[in-house]
Formats: sequence, structure tokens, C-alpha cells
Amino acid sequence: MERLESIRQEIDKTDKAIVDLIAQRLELARKAGRLKKAVGVKIIDRKREEEVLAKRAEIGGELGLSTEFVKDLFKKLIEEARKAQGSGQ
Repeated sequence: MERLESIRQEIDKTDKAIVDLIAQRLELARKAGRLKKAVGVKIIDRKREEEVLAKRAEIGGELGLSTEFVKDLFKKLIEEARKAQGSGQ
């Protein structure tokens, strides 16, 4: 059981790192949103979103992850990024 506890501690550390990176990503999205507003660019860029989804799914696939899982995860991140940029659309 000691080994299981050690693995769980590593999972907890990894989860913290993931949450920290999500927070960092959303802060960058807020900055991008402010810049988009300042220069008059639309918040939502469907082409960019599709490029992000495709590239992240490719990277995930190369790492042995389900591409659908990666796409679903990034769809949620993009949805949160839109909110952070001031558009829930």
C-alpha cells in the first residue's frame, strides 16, 4: 500500500500542475481578449479554434491519448477562454 500512496501523491502533484497550467492559459486568454478588443478583432475565431483542436488532438495521439478525449478537453478550455475574454458565445 505504501507504493499506492506514493503514486497517489504523484497524481496529486500532477493534478496541481494541470490546474496551475489551466489558470495560466486562461490568464493568457484574458490578455488576448483585451488586445482583441483594443484592436477591434472578434473574440471568437472559429478557424483558430479548429486549428487548436486539430493540433492538440494530433499531439495527444502521438502521446498515446485518445484524440477525442483531447478534443473534448480543449473544447472545454476554449469555452472557458471565451468566457475569460468576455464572450460566452
